[in-house]
Amino acid sequence: MKKILHNPLLALMLGIFLAACGGRSASLPTATSGAPSEINQPPTPTATAIPVTDIIRLALAKYLGTRVEDVQIHSMDKTQWSDSCLGVPAPGEICNPVAMPGYGGILIAQGSLYEFHSDINGNDVRFIPGAALAARQILSAQLGVELKKVNIANVETVTWKDNCFEINLPGLECAALETPGYRVTLEMPDGKRYQYHTDESGSIVRLAVAPLAELSRVLISWSQEEGGFCQSASFGENQIAFGACGAAQIVAPYVSPDRLEELHHFIDRYAAFEAETSAGKIKLAGEGNLTAMPVDQRMAAEWARLATMEAVSGLPGMAGGLVFAWHREGGLAGLCEDVTVYLSGIATLTSCKDEQGQSLGQTWLTANQMRTIYTWVDTYQDYDYTTSDPAIADGITTRMIFTGNGQEQMNEFEQTRLAALAEEVLGELQTTPNPADMEAARATLVAYLSALTAGKYSEAVELYGGSYEVLRDNNPNLTPDDFPALFRAGCTLNGFVCNLIIKNFVADTQLSATDFRFTVELQNPDGSLFILGPCCGADPAEEPPWTQFDFLVRKTDDKFKVQDLPVYVP
Repeated sequence: MKKILHNPLLALMLGIFLAACGGRSASLPTATSGAPSEINQPPTPTATAIPVTDIIRLALAKYLGTRVEDVQIHSMDKTQWSDSCLGVPAPGEICNPVAMPGYGGILIAQGSLYEFHSDINGNDVRFIPGAALAARQILSAQLGVELKKVNIANVETVTWKDNCFEINLPGLECAALETPGYRVTLEMPDGKRYQYHTDESGSIVRLAVAPLAELSRVLISWSQEEGGFCQSASFGENQIAFGACGAAQIVAPYVSPDRLEELHHFIDRYAAFEAETSAGKIKLAGEGNLTAMPVDQRMAAEWARLATMEAVSGLPGMAGGLVFAWHREGGLAGLCEDVTVYLSGIATLTSCKDEQGQSLGQTWLTANQMRTIYTWVDTYQDYDYTTSDPAIADGITTRMIFTGNGQEQMNEFEQTRLAALAEEVLGELQTTPNPADMEAARATLVAYLSALTAGKYSEAVELYGGSYEVLRDNNPNLTPDDFPALFRAGCTLNGFVCNLIIKNFVADTQLSATDFRFTVELQNPDGSLFILGPCCGADPAEEPPWTQFDFLVRKTDDKFKVQDLPVYVP
């Protein structure tokens, strides 16, 4: 009979680390039937002259070629196995379906953990190596199936010819060093088999062979090389295929049902594109009519990267992509609210009045907002700041936690902008949209831009409620209150582009009871998309072309007025 063996971490929490793909913690699986639990003193049956505990320790010591004193029992419990193989069949062994009383638990030897299955007297003792347990735990989590449905079909002790376990991956340097480990074969109830190559302890587990990854239609393809390791993913309607670039792939359902809706946020809005971004290479089979700007492309790549990380871990949540978390609590109303924003452009609002937390809404930030956020992330260091007024009994305490990849410290001005963005998101998610007001605000924006296009500046003035300071500063010779003349000068002399109409509405959001934000693409007189190029000879790589523009419309005394001047080209 081939004995099966070995796992890494020692404490009650056992870590399973995927080489270069991030890690996650997992509890070591217990016996197939019965669940051994930890006890201080393992039971000692009286049916044998030698305590069964010593027999089990001796069996593992003999297998490892070490002293029995070096083998310790971490946990042990009496159980009943469901077959004559004690739940650990050897290759080709026939297991009779009969109840077999015995023991199960965990041993520690040479810094590693072993799961053992034995009969009642210790005459038949079988070991499962931690490497096999780690592989089983990983596959169970990634496929989203119960652990008991993943069968350890075979475990082979191997001395690999290199420290990559004879799996050559793009970007991964391998040294010709003999490395002891295991070849673990796992089998699913439908007969599909997966093979993993591991080190001796099971701390590194790599997928070597898997069923052919087939998706009926690939909507997004993504890949990224980081730290000398390349990982990739393909996103379909209901499944994701992921793994190392050019290697075997796992095909599994999305960990969270939210991912499919988020996927279609990109597919349904944007036309097809391919791009290289700081978050990886991405190819999107878009069906929308919007032109994806570099910031949109990065948002899609960031989303794909985070969804891949989630699939690798098998655990729901995209916390690895958190940009900032803004918390506020206190006041007479007993507020407790959390605003979180992610690299993908998703923002959420959660009530923290109870331990579970209640979701109060989710939204997508605009390209303009994400352009600012990416600048912060790429420029500034992590930032954590709390403000409160201890002199006021019902004062409000706020805390901002920002995660940055840059080298600079965020200055006070940018901190204020960051807090203002958090409050804007809070206001948006706390506001119940009014469809009638939204439609009136939209019509006002259309009429405002149409009036400017037609040169009807008096009509534009009636639809405008913003500041005239910029127009006054640019035209000091004009009467400060001659608003039509200021608009005429702005459109014909000062660089404001007033011959544009709306080509596409990208997004519309009610920010409060009175404020409405519209993100639009604009159209040139010839029908082509208006593209705002880099300013003043700037490098397009540093200042990419821009095609989406935000306009704010405000309702005052039942009248809707646009708060922004037309697009300006220096």
